[in-house]
Amino acid sequence: MEDKQVKLENRIPYLEEKMNKRHQHQIDKLDYKQKQKLLILEQNALGKEYYEYLKDEKIQEQRHDLYGKLQEAQQEVDKLEQQQNEQTTALTRLDAFKVNIENTRNGLGANKITNQSNIILVDDDSVESYEKDIIKKLEGHRDSLQVEITKTQTALDQLVREERDESSLYRKYEDEVADFIHGYSLVNDLLGVIVADGELPTFSQTGEVSSNLKKTSQILDEALSEVNRQKALIEEKQISDEEVSTLRNTHEQKVKEIFDAYDEVAKSIEVEFSEDKYEAWQKQHNTLNVTGSAQQIVESNKKEYDRQQALADEEMNKLVTSLNEQKQQKIDSVEPKIKSQLQDLDKEIEEVKKEIDQETGQTVNNLRNKADQLTNPQEQTQFKQVLDMVDNPEDNTQLFVSNLTMQFGGLKAVNDLSFHVNRNEIYGLIGPNGAGKTTVFNCITQFYKVTDGTMLFKNDQGQLINLTDYKVHEVIEHGIVRTFQNIELIGEISILDNMLVGAHSSYRTGFFEHLLHLPALQAEEFQKRTRALQILEKLGLSDVQDQQPVGLPYGVLKRIELARTLMLEPKLIILDEPAAGLNEAETLELAELIRDIRDTFDVTIFLVEHDMGLVMSVCDRITAISFGKHLATGSPSEIQNHPLVQEAYLGGQGNE
Repeated sequence: MEDKQVKLENRIPYLEEKMNKRHQHQIDKLDYKQKQKLLILEQNALGKEYYEYLKDEKIQEQRHDLYGKLQEAQQEVDKLEQQQNEQTTALTRLDAFKVNIENTRNGLGANKITNQSNIILVDDDSVESYEKDIIKKLEGHRDSLQVEITKTQTALDQLVREERDESSLYRKYEDEVADFIHGYSLVNDLLGVIVADGELPTFSQTGEVSSNLKKTSQILDEALSEVNRQKALIEEKQISDEEVSTLRNTHEQKVKEIFDAYDEVAKSIEVEFSEDKYEAWQKQHNTLNVTGSAQQIVESNKKEYDRQQALADEEMNKLVTSLNEQKQQKIDSVEPKIKSQLQDLDKEIEEVKKEIDQETGQTVNNLRNKADQLTNPQEQTQFKQVLDMVDNPEDNTQLFVSNLTMQFGGLKAVNDLSFHVNRNEIYGLIGPNGAGKTTVFNCITQFYKVTDGTMLFKNDQGQLINLTDYKVHEVIEHGIVRTFQNIELIGEISILDNMLVGAHSSYRTGFFEHLLHLPALQAEEFQKRTRALQILEKLGLSDVQDQQPVGLPYGVLKRIELARTLMLEPKLIILDEPAAGLNEAETLELAELIRDIRDTFDVTIFLVEHDMGLVMSVCDRITAISFGKHLATGSPSEIQNHPLVQEAYLGGQGNE
């Protein structure tokens, strides 16, 4: 019913906004029509100033065309020079490649390399396209040499293990291993200089190539032939300096022709808009048919322009006045109906309150019966005293927790815990790591279903509800919201949209209203957006409403998280370690913000926090727990001086 009441109260502002948009369209349409009508008069009234403007526009148009032609001519020269540079670079690279292949081939007959180098990998991106086939063959041959090295070395090792007296075979295997290592290292080094764009050393001592490396020599000869072939193909198409010079001369001639053509056109424009032709031009554009000189025509257009402008202003004022009257008439016709509906709604609310009082009384009676069943007389008396307090309409209790127990298997995370939170109070729950603080929050919000105990909450209708009878989303609907230790904002949308997402569970329009975007949904969206903007303004966040959360300071993100909880118009806000991750200055700002939210939005705040400076400065009352059990409840100073609290918590460290 409260939602219905808010919708009715927002009906007139929504109607005003909707009519303002429609009326603005009519105003813009008339404004465009008037400007078109006045344009010719305004141009003629400018006289010679407009005449000069037309001349400059034509010259500017020719200048723009000139720039395009010059750019096109220059691009032809640049393209040819780029092709020539690419060809020169390719030939230089091929020459270096050729020298390195020849050195490698000469090295096959030089002194043996005894150390096998680590394998070098050649990335396709590091080589030219014409090199890829050559490199692929070289890599394949290097790998086959590696296989021969392994195979021959294995045979040699076998001879040693068997201690066979075959010296000639032993020497044969040793020579083969040395040859294969030599060929492998040379080919591998050749691949390495391709990657590093370097150059191999020249082998001065060359001799006959071992029979074991004939295949290597053949592969290198084929590579050399391919390099020569590629070089011949490029040289065949190579662009000479003479060709570039000829094109550059042609370009310079073309530039001269373009400038000459521009000068001719510019002169013709100057002639077209010369001083002696101004008066004839003015008479030609004499739309008012005024008799007299050019100056008299200009003066007449100025007067007519002023007259037409006054008429346009008068027409616009009449339209605006008429539209405002229409809007007011519409509001006047709707307002009595809305007031009547609000009165009827007030009566309905009174009836509902009576029903709620009856239900609350029944709930209290059921709890009294439960209290009678308690075996401990002290607990029974205490339970009934709290029920009397909660049942009293003048009582200030918002949340009442009694004998709360939450057990996971054999572990009691919360053990027989009792406390109550008053309306508009900032209430703290403290305790060392593993004390069960977050578990208490999860029980209140029904993330966990309690093992035993009672949790009563007075909602915004004054109805006393037993939280254990409700699901998570139903608890939210009754006015309990919470934040978590981590920030849960959506990074891809604006801060304002994050606020609206926070209100999604409070929408009362259905599937078809959303599907067809009916007026009922538009009115509700207007209401939610208005509230979001009001909250952001009150919390000093209007400057960032259109920004995304990504990149904003952590302290600002915490403020936004708190602001979003207010979209559901809660009665109790549960804050789980709100100061986590904040520096000292941001923590002080947070303390002030929590007080402002409590005072401005008339809400109760229940928080868990390890920052004792924040807890002691902002909380009205505090409950301390340890291992799920109650230690003490009192004011900040009482908690600070309580011996059990000092022993169990204030000397501890860490975060839950």
